[in-house]
Amino acid sequence: MAEKRIYSITTINDGTIVALVTAATKAQALAHHARSTFGCAVAIPEQLIAATKAGIEVEKAGKENGE
Repeated sequence: MAEKRIYSITTINDGTIVALVTAATKAQALAHHARSTFGCAVAIPEQLIAATKAGIEVEKAGKENGE
């Protein structure tokens, strides 16, 4: 079993600590905090239209984007 550590979850822009999470990996800690903060579902057409009209751009996830 992997050793658990305490990870600090920080903002990207200024490094402010927003949470402390005990986890086995950095990815596990970040995923835990994300699940308690955000939801995720396939966007329906009405959501896509409203979001793009509000200036929200579609982002592409993946390793080629620094992940």
